[in-house]
Amino acid sequence: MKIAESAPDAAVVIDEAYFEFCGASLTCRTMIPDLARHPNLFVARTFSKAYGLAGLRLGVLTGAVEQIDCVRRLSLPFNVNAVALSCLEEALADRAFVSEHVAQIKRGRERLAQLFDELGLRFWPSQTNFVLVRVGETARKLWSRCSGAVFWSAIHRPIQAATDVSGSPLGRPNR
Repeated sequence: MKIAESAPDAAVVIDEAYFEFCGASLTCRTMIPDLARHPNLFVARTFSKAYGLAGLRLGVLTGAVEQIDCVRRLSLPFNVNAVALSCLEEALADRAFVSEHVAQIKRGRERLAQLFDELGLRFWPSQTNFVLVRVGETARKLWSRCSGAVFWSAIHRPIQAATDVSGSPLGRPNR
């Protein structure tokens, strides 16, 4: 909020893409209630992660009405297709799926933490749908232990700047 207050003429965007994964911790709160006090504040959410709609490329941007009107004037008139919108309606109504999907991913994170501890790998605690781990020379050992288990690709997306670090989406235990 300090940034939004100290730069009232600048747009400040808070990305809450992983909000559903952070749990009930005291630090986990949406910034949406702060929109009323800060007209330069925007909150962005995606339906790709917890709702499982990544292929549909759906999200929402919330903010002051006047500011959203400005954004709308700059966006394409038909930026979301009808199929995606009808899927969104169903997804929003299916709270049970979202709860179970998020719980499944959290269980996967816990299993990964245990595995990484066993293998002596450095990893960073996560409140998202992926875990960042430094695999280095142990990549083959990790791959053989994880193949078909907790997640669908242990060495899914190496980060370009550090080839011994990998982040992998969770939530597909059958692969």
